[in-house]
Amino acid sequence: MSHNKLPSFPIPDLRFSNVIYNALAKETKRQNLTDPNLKIIAKVLLRDVILMPFIQSIVWTGFIISLRPTLKNLVQLGKSFNSSVYNLIIGADLRKERNTFGKL
Repeated sequence: MSHNKLPSFPIPDLRFSNVIYNALAKETKRQNLTDPNLKIIAKVLLRDVILMPFIQSIVWTGFIISLRPTLKNLVQLGKSFNSSVYNLIIGADLRKERNTFGKL
């Protein structure tokens, strides 16, 4: 098997300047102009540099916040699983139970 093959899927260009230049060219072509004017530059910068990252961060944060109960349960499940495996191997549980007000 050869490792010198190029991937069969397109790899996106993540360089900032190329992305902005391509967006400017696409917007200029869409408006049937030859060169981008100040309005097009402001529109692309506002949309691609300020607005879209802001909206994406809000959506991503909301997604992570909505997963918090599930992740908390997953961590608790992992702790109990590790405790039971350790108890099976060693015969003792290393986790100390926390004192509650009734057990002082």
